[in-house]
Amino acid sequence: MSGASFALAANAVIALLFAASFAAIAHSYRWQRAALWFSASYLTGMLTPISELLVRYSAVPDLFVATSYASFLGGLLIMAAGLSAYHGNRPHWCAIIGIFVGGLIVRALIWGGQRDLLSYELAYQLPFAAAALLNAAIVLRLDVRRLSYHMLAAAHVALALLLRLKPFFAPAFGSG
Repeated sequence: MSGASFALAANAVIALLFAASFAAIAHSYRWQRAALWFSASYLTGMLTPISELLVRYSAVPDLFVATSYASFLGGLLIMAAGLSAYHGNRPHWCAIIGIFVGGLIVRALIWGGQRDLLSYELAYQLPFAAAALLNAAIVLRLDVRRLSYHMLAAAHVALALLLRLKPFFAPAFGSG
C-alpha cells in the first residue's frame, strides 16, 4: 500500500470514529439528538477518501470521481444542517440544497476539463468554499459569544480561504 493509499484509508477510519462517537452521544443523551447530523456528516465525508482509493483501484474510476466530489460537498453541507439543528434552529435548506445542486452542476460542466487550469480549479473548489462559508455564517449568526464558537467559525473561514487559494497553487504543484 502506497503512502497516499494509507493516508486515505486512515482518513476514512478517523471519519468513521467521529461518526460513531457522535452517534453514541446522540444515543446516550436523548437531548443531544442533533449529534446525529454530525454523525451523518462524517459518514458522508468518509466516502470521500474511500472513493479516492477506488478511483485508483476500480475498473470504473469515473463513478468514484463523482462520489468523491459529491460526498465531500455533502458532508460539509450536512454539517451546516447539524450546526443549525444543534442550536434549535431550522437548517438553511434553500442554501444547503442550492449549494449542493449548484456544485453538482458545476462539476458536470467541468467534467473532462483540463486539471491544473486555473478556471477549472476555481470552478471545482467554489462549491466547497461556499459550503465552508455557509458553516461559518451559521456559527457567527448564533447568539453565542464563546471563544470556541469563534474558533469554529474561523476554522471554516480558513477552510474556505484554503479552497479559494488552492487553484493558484495547482499549476505549480499539481491539483492531485
